[in-house]
Amino acid sequence: MPHSLTTEPGQLAARRTAAESATATLASDSSPAHAFYPWRRYFARTLDLGIYGLLWQLILVFGLRSNIASKNLFESLFDSFVTIAIMLALEPLWLWLLGTTPGKAIFGLQLTDLRGRRLSFGAGLRRTWGVVGAGMGYNLPIYSLVRLWKSYRRCSDNRALPWDEGLSYTVKDTRGFRWVLWVGAHVLLVAGLALAIAAQYIPPNRGDLTIAEFSENHAHYADLLSVGFGNEYLNRNGQWAQRPFDGTAYIQIGAAEMPVYQYTLTDGHLSEVSFEVALENRSDWLRSYDAHMILISLALAGAQDEMVLFSQGPKRIAETISANTFGDFYFVESGVALSASTRHSGYVDTSSRFLVPDDDASENSFHLRYSARRLD
Repeated sequence: MPHSLTTEPGQLAARRTAAESATATLASDSSPAHAFYPWRRYFARTLDLGIYGLLWQLILVFGLRSNIASKNLFESLFDSFVTIAIMLALEPLWLWLLGTTPGKAIFGLQLTDLRGRRLSFGAGLRRTWGVVGAGMGYNLPIYSLVRLWKSYRRCSDNRALPWDEGLSYTVKDTRGFRWVLWVGAHVLLVAGLALAIAAQYIPPNRGDLTIAEFSENHAHYADLLSVGFGNEYLNRNGQWAQRPFDGTAYIQIGAAEMPVYQYTLTDGHLSEVSFEVALENRSDWLRSYDAHMILISLALAGAQDEMVLFSQGPKRIAETISANTFGDFYFVESGVALSASTRHSGYVDTSSRFLVPDDDASENSFHLRYSARRLD
């Protein structure tokens, strides 16, 4: 007689319960969590981008000695693309090592795979590229706004964003102190940017200068203040030279003789820079020499030990000289005596940057003597 197996009703129920429990556990392990907090995610992203952007600005200032104080639209757009490149390099690294980014950490956001493990660098890179394209529209004008809006609507509707599919995105908590941390982090970013901008007013050469180093400082401040002299520039010998013609046309209003800088060396180092201009019977308007005086003053005074970060010296130099256009001045800044003596006749001072020949005068003349001299 064949042997038959019998199962008690209680055993069947126990097995069914165990199977359902195992299925529920498996479903729980494989069902991704999504942090549907669009504004928290957005502000976390802005903080991360601020960090990447600040890193690029620091590279520009301290590594490339580039001017970040004033940029045109195309330069700003280029900076935004470089910021994205830095994001593509660093964000996957954050996710691989920490499972979060600085911005996400402040809001308690965490990214893992479905097993709760941190993402590999490759997986993090794929996700970040998805954010850059579908989320940020590659930072392209207008298109980026469209992508941000679509992402916001999708997240607000509690639908997973495309780059988060197959991942688990969780939030630790939503306490209010995290917004305080976010504001504090942005204050630090602003302070870092202010530091970078202030550092630009420290020239590349400090202490005792050679003529070549002075010329380099002069070029540094000319670029920083967006001061140009047409196609002429100060070469390493401290003399004016012309750049090769590149098709650029320069239009200058008013006449002005290019001053010849005179250099005084003491023990092989620069102790004074001066120039003198004497003009007679000119029919054109006469431009001021403020730009030359300001750049020489900054190039020499900026090299002194007294000129430090956040010093008001550059501002005082520019304001004092600009306030005495076609006048006399004498003041000491950072151990450098700055002086100018101006005489003119047959001109009308329009209280601008120009002297206009007086129609009632039969002749005119202009004389300027300027000096920047170290006092030590």
